Amino acid sequence: MLETYAFPHLKSIFVRDITEQDIKRVLEPMWKTKTETATRVRIERVLDWARAEGFRTGDNPARWPGSLK
Repeated sequence: MLETYAFPHLKSIFVRDITEQDIKRVLEPMWKTKTETATRVRIERVLDWARAEGFRTGDNPARWPGSLK
């Protein structure tokens, strides 16, 4: 899922620089036609891991209850 849907939009951005707008650019096109698929693109988990490993700081822009809902 990540390779197919997220990487084409995010591969040239450092993980520390990914914003909510970047996440929306990935999810919005598929939200109306592939809602189930959009929910399975686990960008939130990857960014949580990146924060835990010290690759980014601050809030997770892909957090569903916080940012994207």
